[in-house]
Amino acid sequence: MISLFSGILMGLAPAPFNAWYFAWFALTPLWILVRQQKFWLNLAIIALAWGVGYDGLALFWITGVHPLTWMGVPWLASLAIAIFCWVFITLWGAGVVVVWSFLLNFFSHKVESKNLFGSLSIVLLGTAFWCGLET
Repeated sequence: MISLFSGILMGLAPAPFNAWYFAWFALTPLWILVRQQKFWLNLAIIALAWGVGYDGLALFWITGVHPLTWMGVPWLASLAIAIFCWVFITLWGAGVVVVWSFLLNFFSHKVESKNLFGSLSIVLLGTAFWCGLET
């Protein structure tokens, strides 16, 4: 629940809401929850909830392709296309968050066990993983 709410809060950061200041703290619960998890299923559920909250809200604008009646697409089919596009892109983005959470969880435990530079290296790893996956 915290993860979903945090993702929704992060979803307010991009346009059209432009509440960019939420981005400064909306990621924090995700990072904390990901690092605390011991079981992969719990980790996947938390990351998926955050990703659906964020991407679902941030990408809702994609439903603006409806109606496609001007292209000869029937109204109901146009609605189905718009919803499919929104759900598919949302789940794709949430999948990226799930992969990131697995990487961060695995490597943060490795770094902690070797005590290499502490939290700074975990922040750098998490940031690098996020940027790499988004690229």
